[in-house]
Amino acid sequence: MPKRSQQIFLWILILLLCFQFIVSGAMRLSGKYADLVIWGYSCSLVSFVGLLDIFIAICLLFSKVRLVSAFILILSMLWQGYIYLMHQELAFVMIDLASAGLALIVVWYSRESLYAQGKW
Repeated sequence: MPKRSQQIFLWILILLLCFQFIVSGAMRLSGKYADLVIWGYSCSLVSFVGLLDIFIAICLLFSKVRLVSAFILILSMLWQGYIYLMHQELAFVMIDLASAGLALIVVWYSRESLYAQGKW
């Protein structure tokens, strides 16, 4: 894939993940995602996850912290996928795994651009 196409593809993925996580974080902060509270988790944990989602989305936009934020996104998605799996919400498990996979692609392409610049 040509370098220009890789950059366009990378930014499409980043913007898609940013949109998804800003909406998800806003919904958690507004109380529309009450699934974790219903399952016995605290409201402060739900708020923390919402803030983490928004923070990860913002950090994905900056190349200096993109790798770290993508790794945190992957860990967050694996944790949330595990929680949904324990409560037999398989559709949400698949969404979380797909998001983690997209973040892994962002890590791969970001790593390649850092390697090309000699920073890796």
